[in-house]
Amino acid sequence: MHDHVLNYKLDVDILGTANTVATTEFVSTSEVYPWSDGKSINTFKLAKSLITNEDQGKIHFSTNSAVSYAVVNKDEKNKNDEFRGYKILPLTPPVSVTAPNSEILGNAASWADANLWISKRKDTEMISSHPYASLDVMNPAVDFSGFLDGEELEQEDLVLCMLNE
Repeated sequence: MHDHVLNYKLDVDILGTANTVATTEFVSTSEVYPWSDGKSINTFKLAKSLITNEDQGKIHFSTNSAVSYAVVNKDEKNKNDEFRGYKILPLTPPVSVTAPNSEILGNAASWADANLWISKRKDTEMISSHPYASLDVMNPAVDFSGFLDGEELEQEDLVLCMLNE
């Protein structure tokens, strides 16, 4: 038995190469409202944040799509005073490799450890895998595991690597 997962890399440039990934998350909270007679109501709110470095760039999509991601240009806003950009929509349900940490895959498919990877674009990291990766899975021709090395991601030329089936 085996399964099939693949990835693709996107070099998304929103009005130039200075881009950032913004997140919007549904966060569970308990609130007292003027209409709730002092009673606490369980609900949720939106929390917005930015992915500012590669240490935050390994993304496992949340259940119910509770966190959404968008590549934005913080220097450009639309008529609603929001950053201009494109939302990243995950597959439902999110794709994952069936046997995580597989000894058979070794380091040949480390890109399959998450649904989305966000990294700074580098000429030395043009591809995330190689056709000969299976010849030496512990030392593949392209070892994606070293691509995220803590670099800053705010208003940089970004590359996204997404898992698909």
